[in-house]
Amino acid sequence: MKWDDLKYAVAIHRMGSYSGAANLLNVTHTTVSRRIRTLEEYLGVKLFLQTDVGFTPTTAGLELIETAVGMEDQLINLERRVTNNEVQLRGSLSVSTVDFVYEVFKDQFASFVRANPNLEVSLSTTNTPISLTRLEADVVLRITNNPPDYLFGRKLIDLKYAVYASEELVNQIGMDTPNEDYPWIHHTEEMQSDWMDLWLKKNAPNASISFRVDSAVTARQAVESGIGVHFLPSAYAKLKPNLVRIGSEVGEVSLWFLTHPDLKTNGRVKAFSDFMFKELRANNLRQ
Repeated sequence: MKWDDLKYAVAIHRMGSYSGAANLLNVTHTTVSRRIRTLEEYLGVKLFLQTDVGFTPTTAGLELIETAVGMEDQLINLERRVTNNEVQLRGSLSVSTVDFVYEVFKDQFASFVRANPNLEVSLSTTNTPISLTRLEADVVLRITNNPPDYLFGRKLIDLKYAVYASEELVNQIGMDTPNEDYPWIHHTEEMQSDWMDLWLKKNAPNASISFRVDSAVTARQAVESGIGVHFLPSAYAKLKPNLVRIGSEVGEVSLWFLTHPDLKTNGRVKAFSDFMFKELRANNLRQ
């Protein structure tokens, strides 16, 4: 059994489909299907079951994937050590993102900084739009399903969203209370939240908006203080023990790496892109 075979199983688990794995590995759908079939025949076990939500690993498949991810981590660490021994990144790198992305993935940021001691990284956490065309930052990590066409983009991971409330508010109103009976926190018109508006219109048309904010940071703080319920990334909510999920997950929004096309081959920018792509996907697989 070769690593080249294992990476197909890992890719299917990460992307949830043959087509997603094919895009990730830059091969055809047929190649992915053939390589998985060959691997299953070699091992004599079924690795994936097709369900309504995509391909789910069997017990044997999950054990193989966990082992493969461990091997991948070792290869990444080896590559990083060898690269750092031969070519140390120098200079500066300016990165812009929103605060919760850093809060959730601060360990990955720290690992990148430690791995590149001669590189000065400047991090700005803001919801204010950053112009990459005016070089206000080298890199932007943004949450969107529609990245601008004029920028070079790379999707890092998908972030699952759900409706959350403070534990105190749930105790007051009741876990089984319909969504529209909760007081809602929502964005002002200046903030783009089309998918949230559509979800509310479909699933809680009579919901009462009790508090409007012009900042995602303020929205999260308002939920935590018990003012009302709002859509939050599940990865963030896991860090807050006083938050309770109301119902099932409501959607996904992607985290994108964005930079100016002229910078996509820059050594510092490419190193950061490759590092975060591998680290965030590995972190996402383990959760």
